[in-house]
Amino acid sequence: MLKVDDDFLKRICNNLISYDKEIVEIVQFESSAYAPQYSKGFDLLVVTKKIKDYKGYLNAINSEDIKLNVVVLEVDQKPKEELLKSMSKKDGVKPFIS
Repeated sequence: MLKVDDDFLKRICNNLISYDKEIVEIVQFESSAYAPQYSKGFDLLVVTKKIKDYKGYLNAINSEDIKLNVVVLEVDQKPKEELLKSMSKKDGVKPFIS
């Protein structure tokens, strides 16, 4: 079972924003958002004005205890259909900043 507290979420968001000051939205999605009791990982969508080096986003969310995934899109970039489907499930999205 995935256990994520508010301090962890704040740290991850602050780390991402420190790396990329042009982030406009951070959204938790997939099973960690709608069924955390069954989730084995943590999925984030980061929307930014201009994408920086992807490794920097991975370093910002690095965690030894929890499997973390990050998808980064630019504001006007259209997400893939698979991502939209995974985010359309009931209670499947939790925005952190906007």
